[in-house]
Formats: sequence, C-alpha cells, structure tokens
Amino acid sequence: MFDSIVDFHLLTPTYRHIQMDTTNQQMNFQGSVLDDSANYDFYFQELPNQVIKVFSSDGTGVRDVTVSTNVVVEGLNANYHFGTDQAFLFHNSQGSISLAYPDLTGLLNEMDQLVWLEYRLVGNYGDGFKMIDQNEIVAGRPEFDLSREWLDQLARMDVEYTVAHVVSPLNQQMSSYNFSMDPIFAEWFTMLFTNEPDLHTALNVYDHTFTYELLKGGYSQEEAEIVNLVRIRAYDFIRRGEDEQRYAQKMRTAKVALADRLYIHQKLKTDPVLEEIFNQIAVYTGMTLQGHDLLSIEQDGTQLEIGLGVSEPLASGYPVFVYDLTTGDIYNDLMGGDLELLSTNVIQRDYGVEVGEYTPNLQIPADYQLNLELVAELIRE
Repeated sequence: MFDSIVDFHLLTPTYRHIQMDTTNQQMNFQGSVLDDSANYDFYFQELPNQVIKVFSSDGTGVRDVTVSTNVVVEGLNANYHFGTDQAFLFHNSQGSISLAYPDLTGLLNEMDQLVWLEYRLVGNYGDGFKMIDQNEIVAGRPEFDLSREWLDQLARMDVEYTVAHVVSPLNQQMSSYNFSMDPIFAEWFTMLFTNEPDLHTALNVYDHTFTYELLKGGYSQEEAEIVNLVRIRAYDFIRRGEDEQRYAQKMRTAKVALADRLYIHQKLKTDPVLEEIFNQIAVYTGMTLQGHDLLSIEQDGTQLEIGLGVSEPLASGYPVFVYDLTTGDIYNDLMGGDLELLSTNVIQRDYGVEVGEYTPNLQIPADYQLNLELVAELIRE
C-alpha cells in the first residue's frame, strides 16, 4: 500500500500529520503542536505479535490492537527527541494502514497506562496526492456521518472529505434536511447558503450555533446534523477569508485555530463552575470559547474579567467581559472601566426571535476562586 511518500493523519482533536517517505526512509512531523519539518531516518523491524493500546484516530477512545511491525525513528538533528524505538504499523478496520506513535501532543497526559496515538494513512504522492478510498468517501461511507460530534467533523475536513461533498446546493445530502424547521436555521441558511457571506458573517454564525445550542438546552439529532452543515459551510468561508500573511505570522491556519478553541473548551469541563460562567457569557455576548481565543482571565474579589477575541500579532486590545459572582450580572468593559450591563441574549438581539431564558446548569457560588493552574492551561500563549 506504500507508494513513495505517504501521509498519516491524527484526526482529533487538532489536525496534525506525519509524512513518511518510504523510498528514502525518512519522515517528518507537521501540525499545530510540532510544526517540525526536519527529516528523521526510520527503518522497519518485525517483532513477535504483541497487543498495545491506541487512542483511536477518530476520537472514539482507547482500543487494543495487535501489532508486529515496529518503526524505529532516529533523529537527524538536535530535535531528535521526536524519534522513538517504539512505533507500530497495523491494519485498521477501514482496510487501510494506521501508524501508532507515542503521544507528542499532550493529548493523553492524564492517562495512567501506556497508550499510543493512532495516525491513519489517508493518501500517497505517487502520481500527485490521492485520497484513500476517495470514491467511497464521496458516496458517504461511515466517516461521512454528519451526526458525529463537531470536533470530529472539523478534524476530518480536508482529510477525508471536502466542503463541496456536503454543502453543495445540488448535493442530495444537503437537500434531505429541512432548514425551515426553525427560524434561526432558516436565517443561517439564507446567510451562508443563499448568499456569499464575508468573513465576519461566517464567524458570527459559527459562534451563534454554539450559543443557540446553550439556549435550547441541546440539539436533537436532526438539528445537530443541520448545525454541522452550517458549521462546515462557515468553516469554508473562514478558511477562504483568512489573511494568509497574518496567519503565517501566528503559525496557525484557520482550521488549526478553530480546532485549538474546541480543545480548550473541552479542557474547561474539568471546572464546571467556570464552564457555566463561560456558557452565560456566550449566551449574552455571542462570543464563545469554541469560536474565539481566550486571551485573559483574572479575578478581582467577586468579579471575573475575561478577555475573548481573535488573536492577532498587532492587536492593541480585545473585548473584556466582567462577571459578577454575587449577582450573576455580565458587563461589557468599555474603555477600561465604563461597564455596560448585558441583559438580552445575543440570539434575540441579532435575530429578533424570542427564544426564552437560558437555564443555568448550576448555581454559581459567590465565593468561587479561580483555579490558576487551569487558567494557565487555558490561556494560549
């Protein structure tokens, strides 16, 4: 199955890949964590069958696999610590090959047992890049299922399917959904599918899909699939509307930025109180952790000051929101101290549709104290 240069992708939580040149027996690592294009020597080594644990590439969890083909990776430069004497190739259930590599991403830090990350073979460069089983992907094989979690959908974008496969107006997949079932869905359809939106509109709609989910208390399966279509469409415009020079300075593409934000939101779940505070801020401001970088978070007595925005190298400021632990009030910090109370949820303000009150998941204690270790993990340097 190997033909000269092959690509292995980790599909969750953030797009990363390992590229292997089987002709010259070299590999390199690329992605939002490693960003290392240096080449490393490798060779294959056949070992007796053994069972190892791998964290599945699609994010479904840890499973046992039987391996015998070991890959020994040796460094060619000072960054040789990316090398390993234990990486394994094995056949996966999709009829392709997977590479089990030690965790270089920090994804599995909290796991006690030794677990490898699964990178799946997705293509080769024999006569130009060719996706593995591309015809099956377009036809709608299981990985194409829109009912998957959004983090998983984003990870698969551009790897196993493209935007055109799911959001083309002529595509049967899209025509099977009833966007008019909800006035907000109908508005999103008009804004993203009927019209050609600008980057700002695409970002707003992307954020609103998460705030509306909070207001509704969750999406049904059909609603979730519609929302996934909306998010994929928004992602396409965000990706196409990004300033390449600006993102080059930040060393992040639009896709990596969105995936990083989803992962930060997952980390927040270790502190349910802080997660609830961010949920309430999202409902009233429309700025979610899934759609924005967390740029600052500080506590001053009973007030939390939270800065959210799209991080840019030359940005001189960003919106700061103040959450009062004693009253639950949320303020927009204007001009360094002039506070404006936010009392209407963003969906009602922006769409003029009464959607009811947000129901908190828990009561915020007035004596809550920030976990500074968690804050250090959440703030992206």
